[in-house]
Amino acid sequence: MQGGAVLLSEETGTFTNCTFVNNHSSNWGAGIRAFGSPTSPVITNCIFWGNTSPNPNQNINHFPFGASDPAPVVSHCLVEGGYPAGTDIVTGDPVFVDAAGGDFRLQSTSPAIDEADDTVAPTHDLDGNARAAHSGGGSSVADLGCYEYTP
Repeated sequence: MQGGAVLLSEETGTFTNCTFVNNHSSNWGAGIRAFGSPTSPVITNCIFWGNTSPNPNQNINHFPFGASDPAPVVSHCLVEGGYPAGTDIVTGDPVFVDAAGGDFRLQSTSPAIDEADDTVAPTHDLDGNARAAHSGGGSSVADLGCYEYTP
């Protein structure tokens, strides 16, 4: 199996403020596997953590068919182990509330807080909470992943 969470085979996609956690691929790309895409997949404000596969680049894997196969554009993401081809990549444990129990909300010490690109962040998170940039309170920068930190 390729692409434990997402497989883009000759397709493209846009992923914004997503959380890819604990996915497994028996081959390539436990988070996202992209190849043969007509345009660059765009991945922004996402978290990739705990994804496993036996091959390198387990979180985001790109296998070009040739020069006409553009690599994913990855920015403002927390990627376990880093992502050298990306920009504004955060590393370190995202400090989820209870990852083992499936609660991927952020704790106050998470490095994913205040790291998003607000120009593409949705106005609300998966729980319906306003993103920081849209809440009028405290910070003016949204968080990475599908949940905004709320004290």
